[in-house]
Amino acid sequence: KHGHDGGDIVLKELARLIQMMLRTSRDDYLFRLGGEEFVIVLFNLSRDDSYYTAETIRRIIGAHPIKMQGEQIEHITLSMGVAMARPDDTVDSFYKRADELLYAAKNTGRNQVVIQKD
Repeated sequence: KHGHDGGDIVLKELARLIQMMLRTSRDDYLFRLGGEEFVIVLFNLSRDDSYYTAETIRRIIGAHPIKMQGEQIEHITLSMGVAMARPDDTVDSFYKRADELLYAAKNTGRNQVVIQKD
């Protein structure tokens, strides 16, 4: 409906909001992979705290209207996959696991956080 430029406006606002929620005192990072996919890297968090952080981001984004091209988008949804780093992980194995969790979130109803079970 809003085209490429409209989508870019939404993605930039999402990135701005997420960046504001990350811990600036620690080395947390937000990356845009391309399209509508982002990666958030959080260091030294437990599984529960990682889930809580992702769920908080999802809820706050969902409650934050975004103004775009003269109208307001009331409800943005986020599907998130949360992977926990393992000592034997490579970047590829870690990313693959996070990507699988993201697609599990998308394929089981969207607008939710799916976290690694083990």
